[in-house]
Amino acid sequence: MRARSLRRSIRACHHTPLDAREAPELAAIIHIADAVCLTMGIGLGGDGLYYPFVDQALALVGLDETDLEVIMSELAEQVGDEDIFQLENQCT
Repeated sequence: MRARSLRRSIRACHHTPLDAREAPELAAIIHIADAVCLTMGIGLGGDGLYYPFVDQALALVGLDETDLEVIMSELAEQVGDEDIFQLENQCT
């Protein structure tokens, strides 16, 4: 897979990951991550708070709603941990 087509697939299809011809799993991961961040108030995209979530994206990467809840809980803990943003701690 060429990097150019991979970038195009992710950029063009992360809102509609099922439409991705190449790397639909990566498009789904970006879609899920984007939705999680917006739901948790981390950043806002050009579409503001409106983000139509594609439920099938979870199945495409082997996740379910329970997994999503765990991911959001762990992310909330990590975002609250100021040390996670210090790069020197990441490399040791």
